[in-house]
Amino acid sequence: MKPAVRLYDPELDAARVAELYNRNNYGTIQSGSPLTGNDVNAVLKERRAALFMVGEDRGNIVGTIGYLKVSGRRVAGDGELFSGMFLIEPGYRMGFLAGDLFMQSFIKLVEQGVRALRLEVDPANQKAFPLYGRVGFRTAGIIRPDEDGYIELISFLPGVVSDLLQTPFAGASSEDMFSKYSWRSMGSARGKDLMDGVSVQDGTPLLTYTFPVKKDVVEVQVNMSTGAVVQARHNGQLFDWPESPQRAAPNGNHGPSIGSRRLGAFTISLDAAGTLTIEHPRHPGPVLTDHFPVGADGAPFWRRPAALNVTCQDLPDGWTTRRGPITREIRVHGSKVSIAVSHQGNQKVTAFPWVNLRSGEFHLNTKNRQRPLGGPIARGIWPPDRTDFEAAGSAFDDQSNGASALWTDTALGLALAATWNSDGKLRVEGSHLPAASSENGSILYDVDLFDGADAMPVPENPEILPSFTPVLHPLSSGTQGDWKPIQWVAAERSRVDVLEAVGSNGFLLVAPDRGIVSWTSGQTQVLAAPFPKTRTLGPLTAWHSGLWVSDQGGREDPEQGIEWGSDGCTSHLADSPSDRPRWEIQQRDSDLTALRIVVAGANGSEQVTHLTPNAQMQARNRAPILFQTDTNTDLWWAAARDRTPWRASVRRAAIGLGGTTWLVIENDEGSHPEILIRSSGEYLLLSLLARAGDTNTTSWLLSAQELGSPTTTIKENPS
Repeated sequence: MKPAVRLYDPELDAARVAELYNRNNYGTIQSGSPLTGNDVNAVLKERRAALFMVGEDRGNIVGTIGYLKVSGRRVAGDGELFSGMFLIEPGYRMGFLAGDLFMQSFIKLVEQGVRALRLEVDPANQKAFPLYGRVGFRTAGIIRPDEDGYIELISFLPGVVSDLLQTPFAGASSEDMFSKYSWRSMGSARGKDLMDGVSVQDGTPLLTYTFPVKKDVVEVQVNMSTGAVVQARHNGQLFDWPESPQRAAPNGNHGPSIGSRRLGAFTISLDAAGTLTIEHPRHPGPVLTDHFPVGADGAPFWRRPAALNVTCQDLPDGWTTRRGPITREIRVHGSKVSIAVSHQGNQKVTAFPWVNLRSGEFHLNTKNRQRPLGGPIARGIWPPDRTDFEAAGSAFDDQSNGASALWTDTALGLALAATWNSDGKLRVEGSHLPAASSENGSILYDVDLFDGADAMPVPENPEILPSFTPVLHPLSSGTQGDWKPIQWVAAERSRVDVLEAVGSNGFLLVAPDRGIVSWTSGQTQVLAAPFPKTRTLGPLTAWHSGLWVSDQGGREDPEQGIEWGSDGCTSHLADSPSDRPRWEIQQRDSDLTALRIVVAGANGSEQVTHLTPNAQMQARNRAPILFQTDTNTDLWWAAARDRTPWRASVRRAAIGLGGTTWLVIENDEGSHPEILIRSSGEYLLLSLLARAGDTNTTSWLLSAQELGSPTTTIKENPS
C-alpha cells in the first residue's frame, strides 16, 4: 500500500515521529539521548515550523519533511523557509514517498506565499542530489562544506511558480498549473550537478529554470543574490513577468556599528541590530557575541540571526536598546559588563549569548550542584551540542538565579565569568554562555572579563565530566634540530604520478597535487589514506590523501568556521606547476620519524593543514585522543574515542597509532595556532590552522613518538 502523505498532528504523531528518528539514528540519539514526542513538538515550536508533513503506512510514520524558519542556528529571511527534518524510512526510499512529500508540501508553500527555500545538505549524500535538483535547489559557487559539514542550497521555485500562476498561460486551477509548471516537468537537474542552469554575468550569479511542457517551453532567469526575476521567455520570446513582492535583504550577522567602550584591552561594541560583541587583540574574532534577545515568538539563534530594527540610545557607561516590548540595558563598569533584559508585558524573553573562545575549559555552577561541573571545551561532549534539536530536553536545564559559568583560555590568558541574578532557566548547549530564558520577562546577568595569566580565575574543587581524564605527562618538543627540505625522487613502484623519500627509519610517498599519501615510521603506518582511490570522509566527497593543505577565509566567520579542505581549495607541493600557495615537507638529517610542514601564504592569511591519522575505530583496544589546551603545562586531557561525534580546538594533540606509538602534532610557526579535532564513529580528521606572519609562512611539527602508556599518571584536580 502506498504511504499516505498528510499534515502532522502534534498529539497523534509526535511519539511516532520520535520513534522514526531514534531508530534511524537521527537527532539527539547520536549523543545517547533518545528523542521523545515532547521533544519533537518543542523542536518544531522553537524552529518556527510553518509546515510539517508526514508519510504514514499501516499506522507507522515512515517519512517526514518540515519547512522551518531556522536551520543550523541560522534564521531564514522574510519570505523564506528552510527545508529540514527530511527523513525517509530506508525501506521506502526507492518509492514515491520522497517525491509525494515534496509535491504536496510545495503546493501548500505556494498557497502560503513562500518565495524561496533554503536547504542544508551533506555534500557526500549525492544520492539525494537529483531530488534536490528537481525541486529547484542550486548552489551558486564552489561547494565548500562549513565547519558542521554542510553546504547551503537555495530554491526560488515556489516564488517562480506563484508568479507563473499570474501569467497569460494560467488557464487552469492552481493545482493544475502547479503540476504543469513544477519540478516534475523541469528540463534540467536530472543529474547530480547542483549548478545546473547557473551562470555568472558581471559577477552576478543567475539561475535559469526551464519548464518544457508538451510544445511549450518557459524559461525563467533569477538573480540568485536578490531573488528577483531578470527575464522570462515563452518558446524563446520575452514576455512581461508579473510584479512580485520585493525580497528583503538576507539576514546577516552584524549591522553598522553604533559605538564601543573599552575595558583594558577588551573592546565592547554595539551595532545597529542590537548585537553586543566583546573582542580582544589576542583572540581572532569576537570573544563573545550577544544578539538582541527575543520574545516567545522570536528565534534565539546566533549564527545568522533575524534582521531586527532596534532602537539604540547612548548612555554614559553603555547603551539602552529597544525593540517592541523588549528592552536591554548594557552597562560597562569596573571589570564587567552588566546586562538587564526586560519585557514590558512580563512575558517570556530569551537571551542567547554565544562564547567564541575556541580552546580552553568551561565550568558551570548552579544552586543544585555541590561542585562546579566542567572540563575542556569539546563540543558534542562538553558542552553538549544539539544543533537543530536545541529544544529537546536537556540534563543541564538548571535554574538561573545564583548560577555561574566560567570560560577560560589560559594559553591566551583570557577568561569570561558570568553570573545570573534573576529567576529563569539556563540552557547549556553548544557554546552558549549559557542561554537564559525567563517566563516573567526579566533576565539579569554580569560578565566579568579577565586578561593575563596571573588574573585567571580558578574553579573551586570542580567535578570533571567522566568523558575526560586529566593526565600529567611531560613531553619533549619536536622543535629541536636543523630542518631541511626533503629531496624527492620519482616513485618507480607506482603507476601514478607520485614522489618518494626513503629515510633511515621511514618512508614517505607524496602526490604533488594531492598531499602525503603514505607515511611509514619504523613499522608503523602513521596516516590513513585511500590513494590512489578516493572515498568519502564526512562531507568530503573525494578524500584521497593522509595529509593535504588548503586555504580558507577567517575561522571566525560564523557562516563557514573551519572548513574541511575540499577539492578546489587545496595547495600544491613546492616546485609543482601551480599558481596556488605552495607548501613543502622538511626532515632532520635522514630521519623520517618527524616531519615539518611549511606552508607559504600572504601575511595574515589563514593556512590549514588537514590530516587523517591511522587510528582505526575497529581497533580492539582503541587509545584515547590526548590533547592540551595550554602547552605551558604538563596537563593533557584524554578523551575516549567512540561513536559520539565531537570536536575540540586544542594547542597540541597526540593520537594513538597502535601499541605504544603516538603521533604528536604541535605548532612551530604562525600566529593564532589551533588544532581542530573532529572525531566520530566514521572518521578522525585534524585541521591545523595558523596565520602567516612577517615570514609569510606557517609550519607544523609531526612526530611519531614512543610514549608508552601516558594515561597512567592521573591528576585528580587539574584546576
